[in-house]
Amino acid sequence: MIARREDQDDAPAIGHVLLIGLRGSGKSNVGRLLAESVGRAFVDLDDVSLELSDQRSIRDIFNEGGERVFRALEARALERVLPGDASIIALGGGTPTGDRARTLIERAHRERDARIVYLRCEVDELRRRLAPTIDQDDARPSLTGTSALDEIESVFLARDPLYLAMADHVVEGSASARDSAEAIAWTLFRR
Repeated sequence: MIARREDQDDAPAIGHVLLIGLRGSGKSNVGRLLAESVGRAFVDLDDVSLELSDQRSIRDIFNEGGERVFRALEARALERVLPGDASIIALGGGTPTGDRARTLIERAHRERDARIVYLRCEVDELRRRLAPTIDQDDARPSLTGTSALDEIESVFLARDPLYLAMADHVVEGSASARDSAEAIAWTLFRR
């Protein structure tokens, strides 16, 4: 269920745990459960980004300034949370694709201030999870100009190699949020 990069040593988890993955992979749900399990604060980077934008919706930010403006906002959110106490941080699905955010993530990782966990779901699993709520979720803009369900495969193919390269650990996403959180807690914290 959980895989490690070959170059990882057995040093104890240090600093933040950054959860990466596509929309629908369970970053927020797993993050909340993991934070509760290990006694750390939970931060949803989308919430911090919206706070920095004066609570505009993600869709409004995309409509007004495009993806580039939103990725810059995510980088500012990371600059705010990374210096704080060690916490469990659910990144936005596209956060690692922004150059500045990726630089911040890589620096925190290199300085051992963060471990990166990729919640990896296959395309069919993401579609299954998103289908019931897709009509209600107008807050998330399309990244490709197609429907959220139609774009899953192309977004997965574009981002999966990046996420795999960044991750210390990969959690296969077919498990429940609780099982995923428990696997991460055991792997990183031996709890």
